[in-house]
Amino acid sequence: MPLRQRYHRIPDAGASSEERFAMKAEEKPNRPEPNAGLCPNCRHSHLIESARGSVFMLCQLSATDPHFPKYPRLPVLSCKGYAPAAPR
Repeated sequence: MPLRQRYHRIPDAGASSEERFAMKAEEKPNRPEPNAGLCPNCRHSHLIESARGSVFMLCQLSATDPHFPKYPRLPVLSCKGYAPAAPR
């Protein structure tokens, strides 16, 4: 989808650049689904949502071990640090 169709201008000229362009509510990205691999079910992952509505999976193991990427490419199909999350 072309960028000009995805974003619309907010009329307030005194607003910041982030406020001038707002993503249409119906086009905000969905949260990662179960087909995102192991991360959604791992106790070390944390869901991060940016101010613009993008959603990322943060691997908390990356804070202590450089072998783990901070934001792994999804889907992660195998991981040495994977630990199932506690049942809810």
